[in-house]
Amino acid sequence: MKKYQIEIEKDENGMYIGEVIWLPACYTQASSIPELLNRLVEVSEGSLELLRELSSQKTTFKVSLNVEYAKA
Repeated sequence: MKKYQIEIEKDENGMYIGEVIWLPACYTQASSIPELLNRLVEVSEGSLELLRELSSQKTTFKVSLNVEYAKA
């Protein structure tokens, strides 16, 4: 299973912004971390589906996010 790194920031309005590194156009925002993680899984699946369609290989992708964070 391929693992992807994510980055999460909190903006000045209190929204969490997340990005899955190395996946094109794979970012989203939400008002809570659990909601953000759910949305990141959705956009990850969409991004991986697009990559699969663009490739000539028949590949199956499964999305799994491992989250580690430190409080500032």
